[in-house]
Amino acid sequence: MSSRLILTLFIGFAILVLFAPLPLHGGRPVERHLTLEARSFAFEPGVIQVNQGDRVILELESVDVTHGIYLDGYGVEAVSEPGHTARLEFVADRVGKFKYRCSMACGPLHPFMIGELIVRPNTPYWRAMALALLATVGSVVYLWHRSRIEQAPTNPGSQPAGRRIELTRIPFLKRLLQWRGFQPVLMLVTLFGFVLAVLTGLFGTPVGSRNFAIIFVWIVWWALLKIVLVPLTGRLWCTMCPIPAPGEWLQRRGILVRRGGKPLSLARKWPRKLDNVWLQNVGLLAVTIFSPVILTAPSVTGFVLLAFIVMAVVLSLVFERRVFCRYLCPVGGFIGLYSLVAPLELRVKDPGVCRQHREKECYLGSAEGYGCPWMVRPWRLRRNATCGLCTECL
Repeated sequence: MSSRLILTLFIGFAILVLFAPLPLHGGRPVERHLTLEARSFAFEPGVIQVNQGDRVILELESVDVTHGIYLDGYGVEAVSEPGHTARLEFVADRVGKFKYRCSMACGPLHPFMIGELIVRPNTPYWRAMALALLATVGSVVYLWHRSRIEQAPTNPGSQPAGRRIELTRIPFLKRLLQWRGFQPVLMLVTLFGFVLAVLTGLFGTPVGSRNFAIIFVWIVWWALLKIVLVPLTGRLWCTMCPIPAPGEWLQRRGILVRRGGKPLSLARKWPRKLDNVWLQNVGLLAVTIFSPVILTAPSVTGFVLLAFIVMAVVLSLVFERRVFCRYLCPVGGFIGLYSLVAPLELRVKDPGVCRQHREKECYLGSAEGYGCPWMVRPWRLRRNATCGLCTECL
């Protein structure tokens, strides 16, 4: 079975899952009168289920302090003061699961005051489950097929068998990738968004659904990362990630032009005992455990992002190259794992030529450029997991 056939089947099944009608039916539309009690820091009931087309009349009663309700996806809002009832009306014309949250800062656990509205039939849920299953099966099949290709007999010094498209044969793309400003420009653009997310997280509205940090980082960026960037481009996000930029520019004492002399760093070696992915896994586990706070409280998101960039700067001033990205970044560990099945990769044309080349500028650097910031030896590169696509070796 060829790679093209596998990809065609995968895309075909994905389109079928996304657009084929599902045999799910909700009940007959009716008018529903519901009472929602708000107290610190929960709604009662916490889950509301209606059918598509129902006219929902929701009465919000606050029993302690002023509470509000904002319904994601519908954009309706109401505020109730203690002892008073606020009325909210809408037609449940959108199927799926929607969060309703307190829109008034009501105390320290305000970000956790969240409920769910389920509009049946919940077709987005079943489509998402089917896509997840399809992605799992497709990844296993792809890895199995890839392993067979790599195990196929090859001539000495040649690449493994299989169809590959060398993007650097496109003159414009080759010049762009070899331009020293390619990665710094991308980093400057994303750094602007990063700084804006930190500032709005720390000083913006405490309502997560209205804060730029929550919307930009955990809704827009995270969705693009999982749905588009990682599956199609592997570690391309690492090419433009702004977190290592300030530390690396300080370490190099410049952005575009390589300066002579010692770097602004102690340039210590990373401990061999920690030359693994365990710290990244622990970091990802910590982010996952505390995600109910990080993903809903803008100030916590701001502090976490700020901590990441401060840690990257400090490590750049103590250790050599991009230690934070290679060994500590929790998102980098996640991307590295799933980039193994991504179609975009960086490989040498002829490993034999690389092994015989003594200078090894791609790893050690030269007067024209820096060595691999990820401490990867390109002639040994077989997987995408540790290559950050920084294009320094080009």
